[in-house]
Amino acid sequence: AATVFRGWVLFQKGFHDDGLALTEQGIAAWQGTGARLLLPYWMLMLGRMLLTRDPPRAREVFERLLQVAEATGETWSASELLCLRATHLTDDDAAAEQLLAAATEAAAAQQAAPRVLNAVELRVQRLVARSALAEAAQLIDETRGQLQGALDSAQRARLNALASSVKDARGSSAR
Repeated sequence: AATVFRGWVLFQKGFHDDGLALTEQGIAAWQGTGARLLLPYWMLMLGRMLLTRDPPRAREVFERLLQVAEATGETWSASELLCLRATHLTDDDAAAEQLLAAATEAAAAQQAAPRVLNAVELRVQRLVARSALAEAAQLIDETRGQLQGALDSAQRARLNALASSVKDARGSSAR
């Protein structure tokens, strides 16, 4: 575990090759013991690191990660996995929207407001890109209602900024 985290820290500090190598070594050593607990979490970390350095390899890690998560039954990161699948493993817009909706539902079921916001933000970005601004605004309003009382001030500000960006896009498209 320490090797995985040391690799992650090195990567964050700019020592990308060393960080990736240590993270992969730590994951391999963990798997070598037969342990599977925490493996999806660490693979998620590794995949995110690889996104910036080697996107095709990141895709491989995410695919493997989905298999490991299904095999272990670890669902606490299900929302993040679904978001990654939607943004990095599919080119089909309808499939991506379904995955992001499922990510939103999974995070809401876990009462994980930050993860709900992550999934909703990705959904709103896709809707804005398609000029489905009314649908984006409706999704934000539904999310605000759903998370009522569960948001801290930073999360409320994040949701308000998202709503403002949709409002700005609506204004610029009306011109």
